[in-house]
Amino acid sequence: MSQGNLHVRFDSVPYSAARSVFPVESLSPEVWARHDTAAEWLESVPASDILAVAPESMATGYKLAQMPLTVVSLDDLPVESRTSVVEAASGDYSLLVLGRATDQVNHRLREYV
Repeated sequence: MSQGNLHVRFDSVPYSAARSVFPVESLSPEVWARHDTAAEWLESVPASDILAVAPESMATGYKLAQMPLTVVSLDDLPVESRTSVVEAASGDYSLLVLGRATDQVNHRLREYV
């Protein structure tokens, strides 16, 4: 997966529209995936079927950047969680992606000492 902001590479919805999905861990484990499994899910569908969560402020941008790559299956989400995301989107999507792409390295100061 190439580097870059996910909300720039894919169609996106604002963070507030996807708020019903957070925390992702509260959803059924079959509905979401992280890290390598999430990357596999992304590669299995065309880019036109992927919707990304876009930050609305510095705080939401920071929160999304701190999350590992996470993919949520919109088709398998409970109706109450899916409604706000689908209403904010202007198309038909199967995956919601958030977090940071797995190939982006998180450099720490210790690495340079």
